[in-house]
Amino acid sequence: MPEDNDIEEKVIINEKYPDQRVTLEKHLPPPEKNHLVQLLANNPEVFAWTSANITRILRELAEHNMVTTADTRVKTISESYYCQYKEVTAAQVEVSAP
Repeated sequence: MPEDNDIEEKVIINEKYPDQRVTLEKHLPPPEKNHLVQLLANNPEVFAWTSANITRILRELAEHNMVTTADTRVKTISESYYCQYKEVTAAQVEVSAP
């Protein structure tokens, strides 16, 4: 199985923030890669590196809040369902593996 760095490349979009990189697929054709990097560099407002960067979205819309009561029990999947899930997942992995 190839390592992530064999198929992915970290690209700096904004020179002022070299630690904030975007991951691109390495096998992207150069013209498409250059176009994508330029598009991202020209539109930095689409990135929210921290919650402080999200200025145009109300916190009430973006924040997840699960309403529960003190007596709410955690529901877990049954063991038989989990066994079926593992079998199906293993079969899918075997099918997609080269």
